Amino acid sequence: MAFGMICAQKQCFQHEKYLKVNREILFDESGQKITYDENKVPAYKISVCYPEYSFLTNKMFSMNLLEILLKGEFKAVDINKQEKLDKINKVGEKIRKCIIEQNQENNINGRNISFYSLFCSMQQILTAVWWCDNEKEFFEVLESWIDFSDKTLDPYILLLETKESLLHPEKNRVRKSMMELVRKRNTPTMIIE
Repeated sequence: MAFGMICAQKQCFQHEKYLKVNREILFDESGQKITYDENKVPAYKISVCYPEYSFLTNKMFSMNLLEILLKGEFKAVDINKQEKLDKINKVGEKIRKCIIEQNQENNINGRNISFYSLFCSMQQILTAVWWCDNEKEFFEVLESWIDFSDKTLDPYILLLETKESLLHPEKNRVRKSMMELVRKRNTPTMIIE
């Protein structure tokens, strides 16, 4: 399961690199495209899996997994398991090369690079889409998932908190203020509740 999520992250990093270099991604002949906007970089990179895997879709897990792959590789104690880890390590190496090329040999902070990545289940994404009235609300939900984490590793608690904040925004003032403060610092910071 983690292999597919890592492959999706590789694709996201490659799309971001492509956008920076080519200034747009053209989807089809009808002119559908994404245009590069440096104010929206780094982009949110979301890997979506079908089933629900609570630990896998936790922000801390995804961030730490990517950070490990950016800095090193996985080794197995059981030599028979190493082949599977080598596949993940190869994808990690491709992500690392993509990031190095984008940053033109500037110092690379693995924590900052992996901060804007999320692993989500299809249920999480669809629920957020159903609950949001517009694109702005959806991006606010994504930002809260990026900036906040809890210690339960339970994605349903995150969904319930999201629903509560959408239904009762006045109760969410402290959380919003914390997010605004974090964004003003311009340094990726996670708040653990």
